[in-house]
Amino acid sequence: MHRPSYAWVLFGLAALSLAACGGGGAGSSAGTLPPAIGQPSIRVPMSTLTPASTLTAPAYASAVLAAGPIAYYQLGDSGATAYDSSGNNLNGNVGSSVTELATGLLSGGDSAMRFPGTRSASGVVSVPANSKFVVGSKLTMELLLRFTATPATYSVPLSYGSDSSYAPYDLYFKNGRIVAQFNLSSGVLTVMSSSALQPNVTYYVAATYNGSTASLYVNGAAVASKNKSGTLTGYSNHYGLSIGDDAGYSDPGFAGTVDDVAIYAMALSATTIQSHYAAATTATAASSPTPAAAPTPTAAPVASTSSTNVATYDGCPVFTAGDWYNAPVTSASVDPNSAAYINGNYSAGNTGGAETYFPSYEYVNVAGSATQLLTVQQQVSYHTFSAPYPWAPTFKIEGAGDHHSIVIDPTPHNGFPACHLYEAYSTTYSATTNTLSAFSGFNWDLTKPWVSPAKDQPSAMASGLSLFAGAIKWEDIQTGAINHALNIALPAGTACYLCFVQPASDAEGYAFKGSSSYEIPYGAHLRLKASFDVSHFSAQGQAVLKALQTYGAFVADTGSAMELWNLTPLDGNNTHYDAAGINAALGALRITDFDVLTLPPIQHF
Repeated sequence: MHRPSYAWVLFGLAALSLAACGGGGAGSSAGTLPPAIGQPSIRVPMSTLTPASTLTAPAYASAVLAAGPIAYYQLGDSGATAYDSSGNNLNGNVGSSVTELATGLLSGGDSAMRFPGTRSASGVVSVPANSKFVVGSKLTMELLLRFTATPATYSVPLSYGSDSSYAPYDLYFKNGRIVAQFNLSSGVLTVMSSSALQPNVTYYVAATYNGSTASLYVNGAAVASKNKSGTLTGYSNHYGLSIGDDAGYSDPGFAGTVDDVAIYAMALSATTIQSHYAAATTATAASSPTPAAAPTPTAAPVASTSSTNVATYDGCPVFTAGDWYNAPVTSASVDPNSAAYINGNYSAGNTGGAETYFPSYEYVNVAGSATQLLTVQQQVSYHTFSAPYPWAPTFKIEGAGDHHSIVIDPTPHNGFPACHLYEAYSTTYSATTNTLSAFSGFNWDLTKPWVSPAKDQPSAMASGLSLFAGAIKWEDIQTGAINHALNIALPAGTACYLCFVQPASDAEGYAFKGSSSYEIPYGAHLRLKASFDVSHFSAQGQAVLKALQTYGAFVADTGSAMELWNLTPLDGNNTHYDAAGINAALGALRITDFDVLTLPPIQHF
């Protein structure tokens, strides 16, 4: 939901059909593949594209995370670690011969890893054995892959365990055909495509086992299935998950590109797999970079002084009473053109409900006086950083596309008093060189009123607003109420083109899809109507809805839908959240349930 420095443009779709699966045994079936994901993507400087042509693929990561994987490796990392985006912290080690930041395989563009096909630790991503991977009778393996030459027979793109005997579960090639293998208590079960996968074509592959049936899907279509009841076996504490070969290096390594590997302790339904394939092949709009002035902080106007119930987080206040985020707006006036703005947004395509993604893939890293300070390397010349950031090698970066980073330092440090907040977008950290870089970011004193960045300067968000301050937090919910404004994203193309109002400082360059002259600007303050009945939702769902009625939401960014952000709890346990209850409440909302509060003067980039 933000801006990359380059667009990714996909061209040339290829198609492959698989014939009926041979030698299938009981319950054997086959299907025909839909179009392959595409030919190689090319990187084009943003200046050569119109805003509507800028692409990214956040929808796929969101779809995977919503399905609840044990582990999810987006493989867009740089450095020695392949980070698990599932929230289970099952991180892997990247072999020295693995090529990082290779061209990704999702439609719309991302980054992936290219594997050399060597039978050694240097040629794989290896994840230590963990009890979370020890599933009983239900499993899904999911990834995208691509190769330039037909893989060697028995080469393994993904395995849990060693094939020196039989791994509990893995994917391998045989005569160019993809095979899913499950080592069951009743014997080994394999399902295989009857036709070979072709070089220079991107494939989405998923394999499931539900306790009685194994199914293989290629490009969203079921191409093979076999029946055999049993439970998965053959686990060893010595061998974990391996991407690029089996964990014991007993089979040939896979030579090619792998992207977005996910493991689930369930058999995903055919419908879910089809939806994941659709998300992988559908490009979604992302923002483009816009030149900006150096970040000179300016104090935001105080909206109200009636609230004294300022939230605290890890011992720090989250800004001050009466500032932009902490002022209640139940009595604030509605803009005279509110209905026109809402109708314009709706007619531009914002017709669905709101949502937030669980488990959260946003993390808050807590620094201290001993945490090293790193100068943030600029990814673009027109976004600068006014101070170094405290950063430890163990700090987490959001793995779902935007690569947000959030750091709170509750101690006096870096020339600042206690309680300082740092945020960044498109963050990368290399443990090898101990270097930190980002596309844009900002830092705030949490003990003072919230301030806007300088005009045309973003933060971790396109608008310049604070990702942390406006997020749903468990630490708020457990107190019984969310006593601050939230941030909200509108679907790309439904907000104002390059215009904003305070407290925002920047905007994105999406062409407005509607015909109305009333385009909601970034920074607009929306308030859920008091007439919206919250009583039949869960306690946590009500807490979110009441915050929207009492404090409202700022238009902070754009996304694929009307979205809110939530943060992983400080203790790392996302199950604190009533995910279903919160999303039931948000899903019932429509943009027509909101009013636009009186707008400050509209500014244009």
